[in-house]
Amino acid sequence: MSGGHYQYQYRSLELLADEIESDFLREFESVPDGDVIERFKILVEVKSLINDLRICAVRAKELEWFMSGDTGAESYLKRLGEILYGYQSK
Repeated sequence: MSGGHYQYQYRSLELLADEIESDFLREFESVPDGDVIERFKILVEVKSLINDLRICAVRAKELEWFMSGDTGAESYLKRLGEILYGYQSK
């Protein structure tokens, strides 16, 4: 198994993103308070937060693999660039 340098803590970020997504994005009505405009703004913020958490999780995983010796400097930087470019183009 790859990684391990940080005890796979990147998984906590992935799980948090999944939980938030489950709570808020499945149903517009699940936002607990606010009028329609406020609830929409909250959902936009939550979607942004979920995206940020997923980016952080992938970046943390790549760093963990690098620090564990599973990838070298060149491949780490290349993969990190691909990840960041991929999220920015979405």
